[in-house]
Amino acid sequence: MNDESRTALAVLPEEAATGLALHPFAHVDAGRIYHPLTGVELTPGAPGFSEISRLASGLSAVDDLTPTVRDRLAAERWLLPVGEDPSKEFRLRIVSL
Repeated sequence: MNDESRTALAVLPEEAATGLALHPFAHVDAGRIYHPLTGVELTPGAPGFSEISRLASGLSAVDDLTPTVRDRLAAERWLLPVGEDPSKEFRLRIVSL
């Protein structure tokens, strides 16, 4: 194996540029997108709705987002660093006594 092929194998496609991926817990439907850990719901026309819909459907990649949109979605936790384990995030939202 030459040096060039070793370098190509070391960089995975989803890590190549941004190192971000759509949050795996996001619930994406035609009429809404819901983030169960933050309780945020996006509906058509809301900022980020079309971008997240395109990411979830595979019509777009994180690298296709403008830096402004990508940074906003990352700050709102719609995008996570590749390899981050979101299962350790847990917020008890409803308690019945």
